[in-house]
Amino acid sequence: MANRAQIQKAAWWLALVLIELLLFSGFPLVNAWARPQFPPIVIETYHLAPGSTDYNAAKNCTLCHVPSGPPERNPYGKDVQRALERAGATMLTPAILHSIDNLDSDGDGYTNAQEFAADTLPGDPNSHPNGPVRVGTSASHSARHVRGNISSDRADATSQEGATGAASSAGSWVQKILFPPHAHHPELVHFPIALFIFGFLLDLLGLKRNNEALHRAAFYNLLGAAITAPITMITGLLAWQFVLNGEPLKGTVLYHLVFASVTTLLLWGLVGLRVKQKATASSPSAFYWVIGLIGLICIFITGYLGGILSGVNG
Repeated sequence: MANRAQIQKAAWWLALVLIELLLFSGFPLVNAWARPQFPPIVIETYHLAPGSTDYNAAKNCTLCHVPSGPPERNPYGKDVQRALERAGATMLTPAILHSIDNLDSDGDGYTNAQEFAADTLPGDPNSHPNGPVRVGTSASHSARHVRGNISSDRADATSQEGATGAASSAGSWVQKILFPPHAHHPELVHFPIALFIFGFLLDLLGLKRNNEALHRAAFYNLLGAAITAPITMITGLLAWQFVLNGEPLKGTVLYHLVFASVTTLLLWGLVGLRVKQKATASSPSAFYWVIGLIGLICIFITGYLGGILSGVNG
């Protein structure tokens, strides 16, 4: 009885620590997921130097948004959004950014690529390189050219949609659903997260009520999380290849993969502990609770990094 009381005390202490972590990390998570998290990709794509005009604008989200901030976009941000829609993507990539390099989003006579090279803002007509406008182009002509490109893009998109609908709309529709570029990673990732957290809470409730059924349900939730975690990792690797074009693993992408791998190993380690201790329908050991808490922290960090990469609600 004394041993069980100690385990119960330790488990509730760990639960309180977890609640505190969630409370303290809640605001950063909401902030990260409430607006686009494209700055790191823009900075790496154009090699923006820390402290430069474009670097600071990217960090402050005013590179793509109006000075007051999200959600309203400036002309460059609107072109980025259209490029994302044309690519059928939610994740920003260097290829998508470079697809609008030759546009003059703000109509000041300079292409977006020229503005990045001169460290001026491609979404602000009052910010542009010093010197003459590029040969054969005026600001008004450039603006008309951009509007013409956008109208042409929209017309092409409409035409393509019509042709697809007439020829093979059913096949294309099925293909987009079954084989999207992100390989269903954004949908599948919720399974290991939800199953693990719910199982952890069931174990806590089972410990408090001394209920074997709750512990058994917790174990099967844990097992489900462990089984779906590798599948989710595989889809994540496919998304890295198809959406990010297999770019070198570094920065946020690398950290996301590392924490996802650690989380998967911890999940299977927890399953092994339960089986070894014959605790599939009883309270696990104190060591299990410690590893479980570490797993929860890792899974939250993994999700946070994934939110940055996907630009949720962007």
